[in-house]
Amino acid sequence: QKANEELKASIYDEMEENRLYTATELANELPCCDGLTTSKVSAMLTQMKDAGLVARTVEKRKSYYSKVC
Repeated sequence: QKANEELKASIYDEMEENRLYTATELANELPCCDGLTTSKVSAMLTQMKDAGLVARTVEKRKSYYSKVC
């Protein structure tokens, strides 16, 4: 759980403002997500959304996440 909290903080810090990301893009682009599966990143994003750190937008049945400032 502590490792997950650190991972969520790293994801938040590395996300750019005013940019939409898919979970796959985050898993592939961010250094802190290196070696993680898309489903693991997606699970972290869901927890971050519930905590109000990221916003989730759905376009054409695809989920996009953006940093809440």
